[in-house]
Amino acid sequence: MPPGPFFWPVIGNLSLFSGQYYYTFIELARKYGDVFSLKLGMTDVVVLNSLDVVKEAFVKDGVAFAGRPKLLSMDILTEGGKDIAFTDYSPTWKLHRKLFHCAIRGYALGESLESKVHESLKDIIAEFSSMEGQPVDPEDYLYKLVYNVICSA
Repeated sequence: MPPGPFFWPVIGNLSLFSGQYYYTFIELARKYGDVFSLKLGMTDVVVLNSLDVVKEAFVKDGVAFAGRPKLLSMDILTEGGKDIAFTDYSPTWKLHRKLFHCAIRGYALGESLESKVHESLKDIIAEFSSMEGQPVDPEDYLYKLVYNVICSA
């Protein structure tokens, strides 16, 4: 870990922050350099505090910095990290990103998102109609609808 200020057990460096946080980061960068570490609660954090350092980290060595921290709240909200925003870098994340980019590229070229949604929605409505009177869990059907829209680009 890069150098950083002393931290207290449990609260870490939270006592350093009050009011305008950016002043705290400026002072810490003067003392420890453009890359320093903090402990926020029980979580270790590395701070990149200049444009050159950020470019080096995310552009020149992007894969090394592509991970996401494991947070219980995000695991609950994303059912174990099953989304593109809070999933750690992995082959699954790369596939999700590729599908997302293909879909967005298709819509950016003039295809109507609304028409794709209506087209996929017709299939889901037909499936619901065939189940008349039976209880249905719509979650799987909503996922199917979203995947159909994304993959039809």
